[in-house]
Amino acid sequence: MALEFSSELDEAAALARRCAGPVAAGDSVKGLIRRAAMRTGLSAGRVKTIWYREARQIRAEEMDALRRRARLARQEEDEARGEYREFAERLARIEALLGALVADPRGASGDAQREMGIGEARPLD
Repeated sequence: MALEFSSELDEAAALARRCAGPVAAGDSVKGLIRRAAMRTGLSAGRVKTIWYREARQIRAEEMDALRRRARLARQEEDEARGEYREFAERLARIEALLGALVADPRGASGDAQREMGIGEARPLD
């Protein structure tokens, strides 16, 4: 889904913010601007003028750098979401297997035990 921008400067400001991410609690705007500058190869002062929409113009090479880094940030976010989904699915499987084992420790199947990596079910002392 493409976003609509009223101007090139609005697009550049949005790209600068994406280049600075992900944002953590406690991050300062100054720190985010520096991070975006470091990632794009633009100066911190230049990113600041873009960030606050004070730039009078955006050069083509600046917009290219912002778009390139924003595209990379999007790919990194997509990869992280995929890894999170895989982790959540694995955790759900483990929780289900653990629930079955807790409900009936002697009746847990060998497959469930192997899935959890616990070997043979033994009574607890």
